[in-house]
Amino acid sequence: PSVTQPTITPTTAYTNTTLTTNTTYTDGDSDAGTVYFLWYRNGTNIYNQTNTSVATGTEVIATLDSANFSKDDTINVSVYANDGGDSSTVWSTNTLTIQNLVPEISNTVLNATNVNNNTNQNLTLSWTASDTDSDSVKNITNWYLNGTSITVLNMPFENNGSDTGTNDYSGFENNGTEQGNIVWNSTGGYGGFGAYEFDGVDDLINLGDPSSLEFTTSTSQMTISAWVKPKDTVGLDGIFSKYDSQNNEIEHLFFVDSSNGELNFWVSDDGSSTWQTSTANGLISTNVWQHVVVTLDVGTDTIKYYIDGVNYASQNDVGSGITDMSDLTEPTRIGAAICSDGNLCVQFNGTIDQVKIFNRSLTPEQILNLYNNRTDLISSNETSVDDVWHTE
Repeated sequence: PSVTQPTITPTTAYTNTTLTTNTTYTDGDSDAGTVYFLWYRNGTNIYNQTNTSVATGTEVIATLDSANFSKDDTINVSVYANDGGDSSTVWSTNTLTIQNLVPEISNTVLNATNVNNNTNQNLTLSWTASDTDSDSVKNITNWYLNGTSITVLNMPFENNGSDTGTNDYSGFENNGTEQGNIVWNSTGGYGGFGAYEFDGVDDLINLGDPSSLEFTTSTSQMTISAWVKPKDTVGLDGIFSKYDSQNNEIEHLFFVDSSNGELNFWVSDDGSSTWQTSTANGLISTNVWQHVVVTLDVGTDTIKYYIDGVNYASQNDVGSGITDMSDLTEPTRIGAAICSDGNLCVQFNGTIDQVKIFNRSLTPEQILNLYNNRTDLISSNETSVDDVWHTE
């Protein structure tokens, strides 16, 4: 007897998929036969199906229920027949890998603290998250004010299943490009959903020069937020930059001075000279996750620092305030900058997670929400009369 080469359908399968295979039994003597299906999971036989008294020319179908496998399991099936005297050649399918099912979000509701929707009421988003694979779910929320995203970069460094973690969820599509030997750690990060490990040599994420990451008017405001874990107490660790001092392409540079535990922010309005500020010494530790934020209000010449939700005064100012920010073409980078010799400098040595850039100077209350992972909450201090808020 003989059987045809089996295939498994569907060719893309998930943890809730029933798998099906088929073969056609043929016997030159027109003898009825028995067709055997042997299902394998990760190379081990887990289930068999036997079909008896199969007439020649009959298509035979076998199925495997989803209860027999989990995400990332590999499945294949072998089939052969016997007509009571002889056995056919054994045919096997290609191996099929069970894919991850995306989580589902439902019942999203945006509410104010009370029904009056006053400007002294917080805005709170609620939702129901479910995952068929029983995976932990990280919610990524993007807030919109009057139709415009308040983040111009929302990069949680997770993996969406098709690539690594440089996806931007702000709506501006400021996706990054990995450079150097940067490592995406799938279980790293402050929240355990992935983060980037920088080697302090040549690792960075290049965001290019999109217009949405320019803050170039006399009234510009911006907030840079990230979770950082420097590895050692040597040198400067760049978090976020648009900075090339060799070519006088200086807009801003946010970094940690790991030698003394300072948080620093430099900003320029002429592309060359910088207004340099920092926090007091000893506030940033090594090998510990800390939430770091800097806010800039060009209109009021104000720079503020926050570490783990607490405001720290700007100190050690060098230069003066600015009236406008440079409008230059230097790429925006996470993890490094370009210095006067044309080479990379202030390369971050350690791990960075959850980088966000806002087109406004966030209030202390909202920064505390970020530190507490309350991405579902907009503080009343962020709202004004006639605002229209929504989320995605």
